[in-house]
Amino acid sequence: MIYKQPLPSVNWKVYFNQNENPRAKRFLESRGHNLFTQVGSNIVKAKKANKKEVVFLAHPNAFSIVSIPEKEYTQFLNFALEWFKKREQYETCSDIVRWKRKITELDKVRSLL
Repeated sequence: MIYKQPLPSVNWKVYFNQNENPRAKRFLESRGHNLFTQVGSNIVKAKKANKKEVVFLAHPNAFSIVSIPEKEYTQFLNFALEWFKKREQYETCSDIVRWKRKITELDKVRSLL
């Protein structure tokens, strides 16, 4: 799909608010595993590259991009971790814990520089 003008961005907390957005709940039920694993691994890559934000198009029919600011990387991963815990997908939980640890390590290294 080709967009002729820039898409507005929406904070991930608004986009995935399952209490106010029933479509978010359905979306996460059908695509949550892929979304959280792909975005989670990209957060680590973004942190390594010192990117201040991760943005992605969650769905091809969406007319906005989802934004995760750097200061909310860990918060997003915590959200994903809870989602996987509820589904008892503990192998993926361990991946997320490892990603969180990597982000913390990168923050420590950067604070020393």
